[in-house]
Amino acid sequence: MNGQGPRRLHQVELTSDRLRQMARELMAQADALDAMVERPKKKRTAVKLIDPRKEEHNVRI
Repeated sequence: MNGQGPRRLHQVELTSDRLRQMARELMAQADALDAMVERPKKKRTAVKLIDPRKEEHNVRI
């Protein structure tokens, strides 16, 4: 930054309404993409937390 205050990106005013609209559109796109992607089921992983002050604990995530 050169200390001249906030810069405008290509002289476009981004009002909060416009930003909210853009965010809504992006969220809609993300939801649509999300629906198209098939994900394998998450495998549950056993993790061992070792605390030198206590005995070991097995924790499931």
